[in-house]
Amino acid sequence: MLYQDRVNIDKTESELYNENNRENIAKQLEDSEEIMSKRERIALSRRELEVMNVLWAEGKPLIASEIPERQPELSLNTVQGVLKKLLQRGFIEVAQIVQSGTVLSRSYAPLITPEEYAVKYVTSEIFPLDKLESKMRYFNTLFDSIGDDGELLEELEKVIKERKQK
Repeated sequence: MLYQDRVNIDKTESELYNENNRENIAKQLEDSEEIMSKRERIALSRRELEVMNVLWAEGKPLIASEIPERQPELSLNTVQGVLKKLLQRGFIEVAQIVQSGTVLSRSYAPLITPEEYAVKYVTSEIFPLDKLESKMRYFNTLFDSIGDDGELLEELEKVIKERKQK
């Protein structure tokens, strides 16, 4: 085999490698975009919601082993996996490192309130506000569900005034 032929073969192999590499990179980017879009979704799975409900109800940071104590149908292994996902998705944070028996453990706290979650879930997953024909009809329906709660209406008026001043 001549030197020039070997150079041409090497070049062809290199070009094929680079082309395959580009295709692999493009595929990885598509996969990561899909993963990101799943992460950006606000909807929580049933298990994630169960863990979040325990954290919300407690009102203070909990370590993983305390969650199954409060929600017995959750195993510690399930809780640990769910906490990892909730951390990745930005729903909870590691509040502090605490002594638990003879070991150090992470304690977890929610970064979102149940009310914030409900609003984000409804407005992103069920009724995206940007896709509604009539936002006023939507808000009127919400107000109708409140009934004649004068205190809440006063609070809403304050919020509206504050928003207008911004």
